Amino acid sequence: MFLNNLRNNVRSNANEERVEINQRLLIDKILARYPSEFVVYRELMQNSDDAKSSSVQIKFESSDAYDKRIAEGNPDEQKIGAFGVGFYSLFKICENPFVSSGGKGMDFSWHGNQLFTSFGPTGDDDKVWTTFFMDMRKPIEFPYVEKFAQFLANSLVRFTENLREVSVHFNNMLVIQLSKKMQELTAIKIASEFNKYSSQKMFHLTLVNVRNVQLYVKRLFVPTNFNVRQLRSTSYQTEEKNIFLRIASGNLDVNISNEFSAEMEETVKKKPPSKTSIQMIFTGFHEHNSDVSPVFKDLLPL
Repeated sequence: MFLNNLRNNVRSNANEERVEINQRLLIDKILARYPSEFVVYRELMQNSDDAKSSSVQIKFESSDAYDKRIAEGNPDEQKIGAFGVGFYSLFKICENPFVSSGGKGMDFSWHGNQLFTSFGPTGDDDKVWTTFFMDMRKPIEFPYVEKFAQFLANSLVRFTENLREVSVHFNNMLVIQLSKKMQELTAIKIASEFNKYSSQKMFHLTLVNVRNVQLYVKRLFVPTNFNVRQLRSTSYQTEEKNIFLRIASGNLDVNISNEFSAEMEETVKKKPPSKTSIQMIFTGFHEHNSDVSPVFKDLLPL
């Protein structure tokens, strides 16, 4: 009661002022958690996957004709997004992103250190793609094709369920094409002697499924440093390779205390899921004795 009296006295005899937040600094601190140089593409691929998109196009242009077409999503507790800040990764490379989807657009702009948005019709009749326009903060080099393809292949297999194709264009020339084919899930029996519970019984394994996955890549052997004017004038070699993987998925029931649930919700700002899954990627012996593309090297166990 003493505190309430103090608070009421102050509020009745003072002018209320809004607390100003330096949004630019706040976003910069959030982005410090994302060390990977390509993280923005993985975040947008995950948003695409949450929106049940099947295809992503990433387009780098050295002229004003610039766009990246990646569908966006709205993560919930069952989706990949954990903190709802993945979109902020755009500000790592772009000052004023613009999103166009279904004839409407959202423009992001800075007034000092405060971020503002404008939303309205664009006049664009494209009903198929959600497009993110990202003018770079500063000039950058086109990414090294092999390293970028490795990153996208890992993201396509490990972080997406619905995406089937990712393509990358340099000045409208296709330099990377990745596609994923997945068979239907096959349930396997869990042996009776296998312990289905985690150490504190927080997770209970209820079902295990296995599916075969085929990953295909077609890419140009473009050198690390190249002149973009040479893209169409130079004949680069092309690599086309497949890899066959298996993905085992375990369905887990989640059983946590109300106190733990409240702490988790306070931390990540969403309720913990009642069900989740764990996955393991593995390959057959023959995959280690074949000519595997370096694009897939991170997907093969040592």
